[in-house]
Amino acid sequence: MNDMAALLTAIGGLVSALSGAFAVVWTTVRTSRREREDAAPTVLSELADAAADGEITAEELDAIARALRERHDDGGE
Repeated sequence: MNDMAALLTAIGGLVSALSGAFAVVWTTVRTSRREREDAAPTVLSELADAAADGEITAEELDAIARALRERHDDGGE
């Protein structure tokens, strides 16, 4: 009977771990897609402004990336 209890406990832990992993992946995918959809028009506009002179410099890309990170840290626009 001890072996059966240990087996059921192990199966319960495995099911819990798999459920938690699925929830994390699902939330990450859903949130990531939503954030990409929200950020795309802004980033495209910033890239178009940077390319207006015919060249996108590393400094311009860095500024765009930094602004995107700041918007993400602030919870959006």
